Amino acid sequence: MRVHVADHQLIAHKLTYLRDERTDSPTFRRLAEEPGHPSGV
Repeated sequence: MRVHVADHQLIAHKLTYLRDERTDSPTFRRLAEEPGHPSGV
């Protein structure tokens, strides 16, 4: 499996919120659906 390491401040900031269990569902979904999200969605 190929792994891409994204070393960018904005991506790191968003991933911090996505990984935080205290992030509410609407915020999580909004961040995950934004264009350019590292998930490639």
